[in-house]
Amino acid sequence: WSRAVWARLIEKLAGAGAKVIVFDIVFEAPGGGDDELHQALAKYQDRVVIGYEINEEKTERGEFWGLRLPNASLLPSAATNSPVEDERLGYVNLEPEFDNTLRRARYRQTGAQVGDIVPAEVVLESLDARALRKFGRPDLIPAGSDSRLFRYTAPPGYEYKPCPIEDVLSPKLWEKTYANGKNFKDKIVLVGPTAEILHDLHDTPFTDPKPMRGPEIHLQILNAALHGEFPSEQSLVASLCIITLSGIVAGALCFLVRQPGRRLFSVVGLSVGY
Repeated sequence: WSRAVWARLIEKLAGAGAKVIVFDIVFEAPGGGDDELHQALAKYQDRVVIGYEINEEKTERGEFWGLRLPNASLLPSAATNSPVEDERLGYVNLEPEFDNTLRRARYRQTGAQVGDIVPAEVVLESLDARALRKFGRPDLIPAGSDSRLFRYTAPPGYEYKPCPIEDVLSPKLWEKTYANGKNFKDKIVLVGPTAEILHDLHDTPFTDPKPMRGPEIHLQILNAALHGEFPSEQSLVASLCIITLSGIVAGALCFLVRQPGRRLFSVVGLSVGY
């Protein structure tokens, strides 16, 4: 598609009163329609966020960091220290854990955490953090630069139904399906790819289905911040104390309770009490 389509989409959504328009897309290479999209990004800079990517490449010589940014004709850099300081830019990276399952979100990072690609004092904000800031709720962005465990709203494909771009741009469907844009008023609208060929799928804690598309995950992360859905986590010291205490209790039960049935009942009772 010509990027003029994205410019038309921004105009239409902004005209309907959408509060924030977020693109889970990295417009890295120059393309047709860049001039129109550049103008839309400049006109609605207080309402639009687009993506960039932090790249980490591991080789035999070590780790190398880099940035995939929108092309300069689309979004010229006006920042003092780094282009990532542009408030229209947020990183799209998601960080799965050791088992390749996504349970955490990192809303911001410092330059020191991403190698030497930006000055150490520069703060990089995620696509979701930028969206919250432009939504008028920067207070909901979790403090610090550590990743946060977040609670999913629903399994993949259940909570957030995609709206085809062609439907939004169709005058008839715009009126019939979206009430002439009233459905988008005061909302955060996220635009992103859903085609499986793009491989933007990530494993979630759910079992069936397990994979979730990238744009839907960003909506889940946004919702977690808007509603404070961050499960509390025990500190390492507390976890070690509990493990040690559990070992002591288990040893005591082995010595004091000889009957296996009573021992099992005691363990179940302690577990329920905990």
